[in-house]
Amino acid sequence: MVKKRPNLAVSAFTFAIVIWLGYSYFPRTETNPPVITQKEFDRIEVGMSYQEVSSIIGSDGTPYGSSGMPGEDGEEVEWLSYQWNNPDGSFADVSFFKNKVDTSRAKDLR
Repeated sequence: MVKKRPNLAVSAFTFAIVIWLGYSYFPRTETNPPVITQKEFDRIEVGMSYQEVSSIIGSDGTPYGSSGMPGEDGEEVEWLSYQWNNPDGSFADVSFFKNKVDTSRAKDLR
């Protein structure tokens, strides 16, 4: 009985189809995706709560500054600042007064 060797062209074609299906089925992700994009930053508005901002960005910020002082009614009023840092060094800072966006700034977002 003579054994027939598989056709090399058919094997290569089958291999290529399997690889293509694998890449098509599984989504590709960046190795270090950005934490915040310019598009997300542009959606942040004065008066938004921290929860609204973190929901837009999709993650919590890193607190890096706060201060308190007595308010008009004797209550302690706090300014809280958060930063969202991207792996490439770009970032966004958002400062909150009474849990509402007061100021925001960004550097090199894409």
